[in-house]
Amino acid sequence: MPAVITFIDVKSAFDSIYQGKTIMILRACGISSRLLRAIEVTYTSSKTMTVTPAGTADQIELLAGVLQTDTTAPFLFNIVLDCALRKATDNHKELGFTVIPRRSRTRTEKILDLDFVGNIALLSDDLSTAQELLMRVKPSVEEN
Repeated sequence: MPAVITFIDVKSAFDSIYQGKTIMILRACGISSRLLRAIEVTYTSSKTMTVTPAGTADQIELLAGVLQTDTTAPFLFNIVLDCALRKATDNHKELGFTVIPRRSRTRTEKILDLDFVGNIALLSDDLSTAQELLMRVKPSVEEN
């Protein structure tokens, strides 16, 4: 079967997500209030500072990104990324790679994307569908 795979590497992926939006998305996804509160506490008032041979800089508050030493970071990032991809492709069931073609009693089954951390692989049946999918996904990925 012919397939077109479009690879997207989200630049500075972990640093690109606004923390307030992450909490909103997690809440909308139905994450339990206890877990959500623990994540909020971890990310509220997170600070960093730069250390150089000349000394240390003042601490600054982190408003974007996931904590790279946090074991939940890849999961949080993937949830936000998945939400952005769904938003971009909502109501466009014709996009994606056909895994099971439509038959008399079955519907067409498609896979739209494979993603992990800052890497996305968009899957399509042909070049024109791949281009349309990329044009829909690109603004959502850049926005988040």
